[in-house]
Amino acid sequence: MLAENPTLTSVRVVTTCCLPDGELPHVLMCLNDLLDDFSADVTIIDAYKRTGGVRFMQYVAAREDPDEMNAFYRRWLFNAATEMAAANGDLESLQWLMESYLPGEFLTKAVAAAAANGHLRVLQWLHEQHHDRGYWGNTEMCGALTHEHAEVVQWLREHAVPRAECRVEVMDAAAGAGYLNIVKWLHDEFKVSVRSALSNAMSCRQWETSQWILEHGQLLMPWINWDQPAKDGALGFLKFLHSHSIGSPGGFTVSSARR
Repeated sequence: MLAENPTLTSVRVVTTCCLPDGELPHVLMCLNDLLDDFSADVTIIDAYKRTGGVRFMQYVAAREDPDEMNAFYRRWLFNAATEMAAANGDLESLQWLMESYLPGEFLTKAVAAAAANGHLRVLQWLHEQHHDRGYWGNTEMCGALTHEHAEVVQWLREHAVPRAECRVEVMDAAAGAGYLNIVKWLHDEFKVSVRSALSNAMSCRQWETSQWILEHGQLLMPWINWDQPAKDGALGFLKFLHSHSIGSPGGFTVSSARR
């Protein structure tokens, strides 16, 4: 009964001392209801935000009435909670949500949240145990690239290749984060455009990636502002631009280099 109806710790302590053999379970529940003056206004999201663990969520969920709760609202609670658990790398809470709270419900954000926060173990579990319940091969790699989770990036490359419609966005994220190996892979393997990727690479001061794009991207007359590489001290990149007659110093280039 305790597993089905989790109770407050204070109630469990008292009843363990006074009713050590678990007799009179209805008394335990009456005591719990008397002391519980908060769960009616708390959702599983509130519970997870307060404790960052599964037990309080289980307590709140046991007091929900699925027949009275709007089904769409309950799905929203589920997806928000799974997103938080995945972002925290909390596999215990995620497993309970997926296998007990709403088994079979589709995940909208958990895969991306786990990837963006570098939780490879969570991704592997989701992929192996619940692959059909999440979005794979979309833009989940973008978060891993932006936050420099190299191990996750490599794993996603091997297990969740971005779909064609998502590859430009992944290319842009890779260029901005300086993941030249991913830029090369997307360009060579899938012929993904690098036009917007060049802008991302330069704005994020990824000069090696910028140079590779200019050398291999077959861009027609790319416009290059010399001020930013000059300000950043990227002499090698400036020499490359000069030797290939790509752009030219502007009125603020020299003053930018002095800063």
